[in-house]
Amino acid sequence: MIIQNSSNVVKLGLSVALALAATACSGQQPSGDTITLVQGVKGNPFYVAMECGAKEQAAKLGVDLEVTAPDQFDASQQTPLVNAVAAKNPAAVLIAPTDAVAMRAPINNLISRGAKVIEVDTALDDTTISTSHITTDNFAAGEAAADKFNEILGGKGKILALSSAPGISTNDSRVEGLQEGLKAYPGLEFAGVQYTKEDATTAASIVSSSLSADPGINGIFSVNSPSSQGAATALRNNNAAERVKLIGFDAGPQQIEQLKNGAVVALVAQSPYQIGADGVQVAVDAIAGKDVPSDTTTPVMVLDTANVDTPEAQRFIYKTEC
Repeated sequence: MIIQNSSNVVKLGLSVALALAATACSGQQPSGDTITLVQGVKGNPFYVAMECGAKEQAAKLGVDLEVTAPDQFDASQQTPLVNAVAAKNPAAVLIAPTDAVAMRAPINNLISRGAKVIEVDTALDDTTISTSHITTDNFAAGEAAADKFNEILGGKGKILALSSAPGISTNDSRVEGLQEGLKAYPGLEFAGVQYTKEDATTAASIVSSSLSADPGINGIFSVNSPSSQGAATALRNNNAAERVKLIGFDAGPQQIEQLKNGAVVALVAQSPYQIGADGVQVAVDAIAGKDVPSDTTTPVMVLDTANVDTPEAQRFIYKTEC
């Protein structure tokens, strides 16, 4: 099952086609412009896949692309990197803000130096600051998880959500989508959201205590990889893996292994490669003074053991290297 906002994808596809046609006709290449991708965290397969898409599109368009990332998904680590990038006066910056509020000042610093800022994946709480925003349709992803829970639980149960921390736009939207999606199924109840700080040990402790406090919980939706790892450990330690169904998020090598060994029953997979490629194209268009979409969403696919090895699923499985 693939979920996407088709109108936005069509608009972006048209933008890409027009931009490439214009470049071919004029013979002009924006090769003198540097674009920098500031990832959310170094080494994560999601961001590696995004980098791969960005690099391929940059090579096609003849633009220079630089990539940098903090060691942790933390605004205090990302801020000095962004300020260092700003000092180089890049033409455009693709950035996954690590905090919806704390990253405002560094991003405003980029803009004050003339950079076009394209938010990729995550976003600031103020949508008027950046030139454009490209992300997974995270709300639809949460709704898709609700649909899958209804299927695997036979329409009855209580679903606990595990998120990182309040204020991360993508994670918040996934939980909100789950809540809204569950409303379509009278037999399914939302059991609240708990915050794990993307720490597997914390997630395991939360799941263990939640199951003890509320034995009616029979579904867990984890919106990030460390929480999925911790939840799977807790279910195993509490002999609850058969009774409580875990749906994870993302599709890196570790998540695919969890799916295949039964630790999770399904994964909601994004398309970070497309986010990176689309981000570079929007940046090039913005540098050229063209109108660009303020918001673009990319599709998700719900992976399970029945479809994970299909050709369709392969473009949603993340990379560890380009």
